Amino acid sequence: MTRREKKCCICDKRITAQFWVCKDCEKQHGLADASSGKQKRPSEWPEWARDLYNQAQREYYRVHTKGEGAAFQYDDETGGLANADPLDEFDDSEG
Repeated sequence: MTRREKKCCICDKRITAQFWVCKDCEKQHGLADASSGKQKRPSEWPEWARDLYNQAQREYYRVHTKGEGAAFQYDDETGGLANADPLDEFDDSEG
């Protein structure tokens, strides 16, 4: 299973896998403690940032624990895979 790169949940910039927000967004949106510089807990973030964090976390774990990736789409209504055959979009034509 290939793993996707981790991206900032606010601006989509590539980041280190242990984080959810890049340093620029952390500073710009006040998501870090001013005195220590350490990232605040998401529960201390503004609601809009928590929503983006929660959405990114759900997607990240869905991809990494259920093996879904670019060839798979999760169907929230049925709770399963919308495209169970990853070869549906495969183009084996030459040229």
